[in-house]
Amino acid sequence: GVQIHYGCAQGGDNVEIGDYTAFLTGNLIGHIVKVERNTLVGPSTFLHSCNIGENSYVGIYSRINTLPKEKEVINDGKNVTIWHSSEVINDIPDNHIHTPDGRILRKLRG
Repeated sequence: GVQIHYGCAQGGDNVEIGDYTAFLTGNLIGHIVKVERNTLVGPSTFLHSCNIGENSYVGIYSRINTLPKEKEVINDGKNVTIWHSSEVINDIPDNHIHTPDGRILRKLRG
């Protein structure tokens, strides 16, 4: 199933949410958003024109946003971690971490 906590607002069209996905309190979901299965979206995030791959985590106060319109859609791969307070304006490859200062780091495999 999908879990959406109170205070979330979905104000756009073309929104797809995969199974076993949770949106915590106070998220804003804009147009053209696809969130694949087994993803956790932290509180107070803003999603607009993005695809988030499965097994991903979006940290509190993060923004995934194409505005001003430089790209049509931002593609975040599978198994991606977006740290708190991050402003994501570029694609993130599979198995990477996006930091609040905009760096994209590869996850180590153990």
